[in-house]
Amino acid sequence: MPYHYPLIHDSKDKNFYRLRTQMKEWQLNYPIEIYNLMGSKDGSKLTDGAVPHIQSEMLRALIKSHPTITYHQKIYPNTTHSQLHDRPLILRQIERILWGKE
Repeated sequence: MPYHYPLIHDSKDKNFYRLRTQMKEWQLNYPIEIYNLMGSKDGSKLTDGAVPHIQSEMLRALIKSHPTITYHQKIYPNTTHSQLHDRPLILRQIERILWGKE
């Protein structure tokens, strides 16, 4: 059984279930790209100190099968949630994503 199956089918999260139901009805006629840049707090691979990575895994599992959505994920090691907003390296990455600048 794929890893994403339990995330989708066994979740008890009401917001997740609501989003899953809504996504079944989405009929997008244009592609969407989602970029999820996450930190990994020093000594932990499960959180950036504010947001647990399981939330990202659930999102990725939801959109994995959607034909018009592409999901990109990058984890910055030893980076707290606050540092995601402050580090020049990460801000340059966001700039490239949004405006294609080098």
